[in-house]
Amino acid sequence: MKTQQSIAYSLKNLKRRKLRSWLTILGIVIGIMTVIIIMSIGEGVKKQVSDELSQFGSDQMFVIPINIEESSITSFGSGRGPTSGKLFEKDFDVIDGIPGVKLVSKLVYGRASVGFKDKAITATVYGTDANYFEIWGSMYTIEEGRTFRGSESRVVVLGYDAAHEIFGKNDISIGSILLIGDKKFRVVGIFEKIGSTFSQADDSSIYVPYEDGRDLFTNQLAKDELSFISIIIDEGQDIDTIKSNIEERLASRHKVSLDSKDFSVVTASFVNETVGGLLNSLTTFLFLITLIASIVGGIGISNTMFMSVIERVREIGILKSVGATNSDVLKVFLIESGLLGIVGGVIGVILGILILLLIGNFGVPYLIRIELVLFALFFSFGIGVLSGFIPARRASGLNPIEAFRHE
Repeated sequence: MKTQQSIAYSLKNLKRRKLRSWLTILGIVIGIMTVIIIMSIGEGVKKQVSDELSQFGSDQMFVIPINIEESSITSFGSGRGPTSGKLFEKDFDVIDGIPGVKLVSKLVYGRASVGFKDKAITATVYGTDANYFEIWGSMYTIEEGRTFRGSESRVVVLGYDAAHEIFGKNDISIGSILLIGDKKFRVVGIFEKIGSTFSQADDSSIYVPYEDGRDLFTNQLAKDELSFISIIIDEGQDIDTIKSNIEERLASRHKVSLDSKDFSVVTASFVNETVGGLLNSLTTFLFLITLIASIVGGIGISNTMFMSVIERVREIGILKSVGATNSDVLKVFLIESGLLGIVGGVIGVILGILILLLIGNFGVPYLIRIELVLFALFFSFGIGVLSGFIPARRASGLNPIEAFRHE
């Protein structure tokens, strides 16, 4: 029996059992559709995070008052998390004096009442200096006005959402007056919308000069305490060398060892490695879950093919009596199971892409890779063939005389 004849014969048998065939295909459809949706969303999230991290230049770093680099093995089962401490203005001065450091910025933040016209909210307000906007210039672009200057006070710069959304219909413009705490601040700048899923906090940001921030958060911070220190290094300097220098000097000032430090100096490479590792682990975990769903669909194909063998014993006997060999019968059943798999795969891919296009309109990130589509199609066909192999082998091994006696 030629391959074309085997395919035509298999299609004819599948058409005769439409309901059972479609119910079997449904299992593959669900599995492949799930693979396409989850993996594409995972790739979309990875790309979006990568785009966000690309704004964190290789010449930038920042210092935070918690040891995020501390090994989880150290704290696992000990009932404590990573070591945390405090940063102070003297730490800022130490970093500012290190050779190779081009700019340093200090920042404090806290919760404060923010009012505009007849509406008041409680929001996070950041107090920083003019260097901050130069260091993070790749992230923030002024839409209107300007950032504040070093000598200014009682002025405020807003993220796009802070100016246009958080106060509802009360749209803020340059020159508007905000009441922050119990003091009046004049709006001098509004940033363009960053607009990604991971930048909502930045789009809602409210920045005031550093000294004004200290006055606002007197009761929330210790004397001279800082929340965050941003750094940019001179061109051509080795960031790892400067990072090590900063760590050694701050550890000495805090009277802690490098192994038990209560702060972290974070670079772009560290963030990329950490976030990339987490995302890859998550994607792998989700991929395994979706594969299980597809394998369940394959079990459905196997069950259908076993039932088909039982119902078609006499038919198999007739095929063998007219010259069909064991390999011909094996081929027919493998083609049937493979067709069930590939049809389910094609439908699953199409439905998965349509659903991604739909949810993409609601801001869900996704990235459809051709490699994933091809994998899904080959996988669906392969799982169909593998699921049908044992039933097909059983069918091919039937004795034609015994098959004729089957009722």
